[in-house]
Formats: sequence, C-alpha cells, structure tokens
Amino acid sequence: MYRQNHVVTLDANGQIGDIIDPAISTELNSEVLVRWSASGKFKAVLRNVKDKKGNDQQYMEVWNYSQKTHNINLTALDKHGNVYEDCEFSCLEWSSCESKLLYVAEKKQPKAVSYFDRSENVCHRENPTSQPKDREPTVKGDQFVYRQDWGENLVGKHCPVPCILNLHTGQVTIPESLPSDISVCQAVWTPDCNGIVFTGYENEPYRLGMYFCRNRKSAIYHLDLSSQTCNIISVTDRSVRSPVFSPDGSRLIYVQNACHGPHQQCSQLMLYDWISKKTKVAVDVVQRPTDSRPFPGLYVGRLKQECWLDNNTILLHNDWRSCQTIIEVDVFSGEVKRLVNEIQFGFWEFCDLNERLLLAFRSAPNNSGHLVVGIVPREGDLSHIDWKSLHESSLVHSDVMWSVITLKPSTRQGNDIDFEAFIVKKEAESVDPEKKPPLIVWPHGGPHFIVNPRYDNFVATFCQLGFVLVLVNYRGSTGFGQDSIYSLPGFVGTNDVRDVQTAVEAVLEEGLADPERVAVTGVSHGGFLSTHMIGQYPDFYKVCAVRNPVTNVAVMPGETDIPSWAMTEAGIDFDFKMVPSAEMYAKMFKCSPMAYVNKVIAPTLIMLGADDHRIHPQQGIHYHKMLKAHGVKTRLLMYPDNVHRISKVDAEADCFMNIYTWITAHLSS
Repeated sequence: MYRQNHVVTLDANGQIGDIIDPAISTELNSEVLVRWSASGKFKAVLRNVKDKKGNDQQYMEVWNYSQKTHNINLTALDKHGNVYEDCEFSCLEWSSCESKLLYVAEKKQPKAVSYFDRSENVCHRENPTSQPKDREPTVKGDQFVYRQDWGENLVGKHCPVPCILNLHTGQVTIPESLPSDISVCQAVWTPDCNGIVFTGYENEPYRLGMYFCRNRKSAIYHLDLSSQTCNIISVTDRSVRSPVFSPDGSRLIYVQNACHGPHQQCSQLMLYDWISKKTKVAVDVVQRPTDSRPFPGLYVGRLKQECWLDNNTILLHNDWRSCQTIIEVDVFSGEVKRLVNEIQFGFWEFCDLNERLLLAFRSAPNNSGHLVVGIVPREGDLSHIDWKSLHESSLVHSDVMWSVITLKPSTRQGNDIDFEAFIVKKEAESVDPEKKPPLIVWPHGGPHFIVNPRYDNFVATFCQLGFVLVLVNYRGSTGFGQDSIYSLPGFVGTNDVRDVQTAVEAVLEEGLADPERVAVTGVSHGGFLSTHMIGQYPDFYKVCAVRNPVTNVAVMPGETDIPSWAMTEAGIDFDFKMVPSAEMYAKMFKCSPMAYVNKVIAPTLIMLGADDHRIHPQQGIHYHKMLKAHGVKTRLLMYPDNVHRISKVDAEADCFMNIYTWITAHLSS
C-alpha cells in the first residue's frame, strides 16, 4: 500500500480548478486503519508494529496538522485483544467532540491453563501477601477448548466488542450491558455521543462464515452509555448491517435482506427516524428490472459513513447488470438515479464525498484505472459530471477492446431471464487474419457474485499474450434482479453450466476465436463450473486450470465455514440442526463436477490455498486423485499460508505462470 497526496482547488464558480501533486508517493508499511475527524483537524491511525522481541504491538496515534499528539500502546493497556481491521467487523469513529475514538476489538478472555498448572500456587507461596486482583484471572481445564471464529478471512476473530478510547485520559473502556450472545461490529456514535449504534450478529447455535455472505441473522442495536441499556431498533428475523446516521443526526439508514438463502441477495435500504423511532423501506428489493425501470436493485455489502450528499440523499456504488456504477438514492422517495453512464469504463467505485465534491475510482479491462474528482450538480442531469483525473492510469492497453453481450438462456428453468458476458480481445489489426486466436472461458465464483469489466492483471496479460477471453455473468449473478439470483439454487451444475456454454458458442459463432483451441479457468464456484465444463463437454474444452474449486458439494457441509452454501445451492432449505439425509447427499452429489469426472479428458491443473477455510483443499486433492485414476493428465499445486483467495505476491505470480504454461502447452499440442 502507498499514499499519494493531491490538492484540488475550486474556481470562483465552485467548479474544479487546478489539481496539485505536492509530493511523491510514500509506502505504508504498518498503518491498518485511518480516520479523519469531522473538522479535518485530526487524524487517527491504528498501527501494527513489532517490538524488539518480535512481538506484535498495536498503537493508536493521533495527528494534527504538524505533529503526533497521541501515541497509545493499546497492547500494553491489555484491555482487549487485537483491534479488528477487516471490512466486515471493523470501525474507527471519532466522537463529535473529537476527544474519543470508537473501535471494535477482540474481547479479552481469562487465561486458560492446564488442570496441572501450578504457577498460581507457586506465586502465592512466594508472595503470600499478594491479592487475587494482582494476578491475571485464569481458568483451569480450558487450555484446549475449541473457540469457533467467523471463518474465511476472519480466522481468530471470535468475540468482537466495542471499545472507547478517551484521548484525554489515554484509557480504554468497554461498555457494559452488551448482549452476551452476539458479535458486535460496525459501530457508530449516536448524534449526541451519549450512545453507540452497532450491528450485532448472532453467535448461536454456531457461527457461519461471514466473508462474502450477506445473509447472517443480525439486528441493529442502540446502547445508551449513560443508562447502560441496550435495545434492538430493527427487526430480529433478518440480516441487517451497516448503520449510518444522516449529517443532521435525525435519521439512520441501514441495509436489510433475508436470512439464509443465497449468500448475496438484492437488499432493502431501511430508513429509521431517530426522533419518532419509526422505520420504513427506503428502497425495496427489485424482483426484475424492466426497460422502463432498469434499476436492478441494491447489492450492498457496507455503506460508507461519508455517503450522504445532503440529509435526504446518499451515494454508493452498485452492480448494474454486468457493470458497476455510482448511483444517487433519495431515501424518502426511493428514487434512484445513475450518476455515470460512460461506456469507456465498466467499473466505477464511490470513494469519498465532501459536500458535493465526489472522489471516485474507475477502470476497464484495458485501463488499470485512476482516481477522479467531480462536482455533483445540484439540479439537472446528474450523469453530466465533469470528471477530472487526479493521476494517469499506470497501464493502458490501447490495442485491447472489450464489449458486453446480452444472451438468452437455453435451459427451461428461468428461461425468460437474460444474462450477460463480456469479451476482451485485441483489435483486429493486431491479430493474424490467417489464424484465429485461442479462447479462454472464465466463469466467476460465488455463484451469487458478478465479474465487472474492470482491470484484472490476469485478464489483461492473457489478452496481450494473444488470447480472446469471455467472462460470463450467468443467471444467479448479482446486478440482474432478485428473480435471477433465485433462479439458480437447485439448478447449479445445470443452469450456470448451460449459460456458460451458450456464451462460449455465441463468441465462436461470431468467428472471434478458434473453436479447436478453447481453455477454461476459474476460482471457487468458477472452478466448480470449469470442472463441470470439462465433464459435461469433454470434447469441447482442450485444457483446464482451476484455483480452489468446489468438486463435490456433498462433502462441503462437513468441511466448509459455510455449510449453508452447499444445501442452498443444491436446492435444500438450510437449518442449523439439520443432518442431511441420504437423499440430500445424493442431490448434492448429483450437481457436483465429481459426478462427471469419469468423462473428463482435458489436462487439468489444480491450484490450492493450504489455509483455505471456504473450500477445503481436500476438494481439489480428491478430484486430482480421481483424474489420475482415470488416466487424465493433471498437476496439483499447493500454496502454503494462502487462503481461499490465493493472493500472496509469490503465490499469485506462480499461479499465473503455471496457468499460462499449462494452457499454452496443451492448446498447441
């Protein structure tokens, strides 16, 4: 990570003037959370460092314009465990008086020791006058007790609690009267700073993985710090998250959708009046967008605290069919307007908002992207923002083209719901007209996810190396309405497979690639689909390369941090206490790639993260063994210290080189 500063000036008409870059970029080695106060006078920084003995330490720093005013060693205070810095649970919020900081950390637990530990007795004999309060509390016999965490990318995070750091005293307090059966996250101050509002996820009967799963049962809580009373202010039978107060503090918004079911769904935006205590739906679920009402619904993980344009309007980025765009939402009328309609960039991300000055990021498959600023007009067509770039894109491939195609499904279930794919290829002038390029088919993971036309190193490099790529947003992808999402559970391995094949055949019918040189690759559910393609269309695909694929849904419930995924996608309603029947196991196996492994002939490369909690490495290992048993050429790579997303620099680079050499070797043979 690195930081680059830009100074944006406004002219006399309130429009963007000069953009000044006062300094070169600086690398960030230890900053994990940064938050400016509302006045802009102070900056809070959570920093992870190691002491002289190599032990991890966490410091909270506060800076003003000229110096560091506070440097508090949170580890030494020993009030809690590690501060959370992830995108699901974490927060770092200033009080309005700018004298307190609110964050989330792991609850401190009593020290667990063996039944045979004698240190307490030894200490007491050596110092008989010492009082129990002088010693750290211990619990005998809990040394090996299993404590469940929140799964993939949240390993080691068991019991998050809100913490308040008083900058005047340097002391940390953890509020009392918190419910004991929830995990606290995404906390914000109430407008008067006499309380906090937070999301509380239910811990019982057991935790389901949180990462990329927006359907965990939760509620919005209000904790009054004066009376130490805690009350629920949302419904209790839904998955809710991301409370954000309006600038004047009169209303609270948050996101809500159903529990269980697909892990990513179309959501509701809820509006809670802080004065009247009444709740209404600001933006409802969109079942199916139409030509006259193209808005496809909200697909929001977490709202930004700086999302308010004024007390009535918020901005956010959102999936809109295959693209990601920035939208404006009127929280009273529910009206949604699209802020950007540029066809040059398929991916827009809302970053920050200061009054009407909007900071955003945009990119495309042929453009690595850059930050832009613009003034949101007070009236008129909001899509006519005059965007100014803060810096140039580091990579622009002028000879690479991309386009989105709309397709109709060939399968019966949900066959009136269309889907899309986007194609990335080099311009015709740069391609040998006598030889059509090879094709790489790339279905996304999820499956309730989407692949946007944004810059991706793998995609861009493969295109530069002479491949045409087709990336498919099959039915079940986000950005197409709730009906599309719910059309897939019960039909995985069928609908999504047929949609991928439909997209591939459409590309080949256009004469864009060589039908005799077709490869398929994917990650997670994309790996599930890739191994399905080589099993269901064995003569069509010549080579396959997958990362952390699901190969046998039937064994997923006992392996994964999200057992509900396996049942839901197989068309089985999940219940915490359910023990799958023989019929259920048969149904899950029937929709698995393993059911077709005996038909595979394509050479298959399998790459696994050794620490993957989402899809156990045994999924890929067993598939690798079955391929070998059937005489299929296969290779297995295992990456230590990598999770579901194999993203460490050395591992990711090795993945690319192995995918490239594997595909090219078997497409040319």
